[in-house]
Amino acid sequence: LATLPRTAEGRIDVASARYALHHYFMRQFNWRVKGLDVAGSHWNSSSLANVSIFQTLPAPARHGIIDYLQRPDLKDQDVAALAVAIQKLSSDHSEDRMRKIYNMVGYPKNKTADYRIA
Repeated sequence: LATLPRTAEGRIDVASARYALHHYFMRQFNWRVKGLDVAGSHWNSSSLANVSIFQTLPAPARHGIIDYLQRPDLKDQDVAALAVAIQKLSSDHSEDRMRKIYNMVGYPKNKTADYRIA
């Protein structure tokens, strides 16, 4: 985050934060997070509130995050917290989907799937 452009107050503008988060997830996990990727647009064309994983949150939490992300700039801690939140929500979402798949095929949840079965 230290190399990102800053506002006069030393904060990170939303476009730079979005760019940094997109590259973090691409580098670390090879993830394209819907709402972080520009998808042919400009980096400053969308808000961080458009990150799709936030739609999985209960309404009060989602609205609180979206309201907060309407700010024009963020502190370093805000960007780091967003990275952690996106990663945790994505992990929880994947785990939930796998649980549903295990239930559909009748595989025990407390066992690791054998690659031949998977």
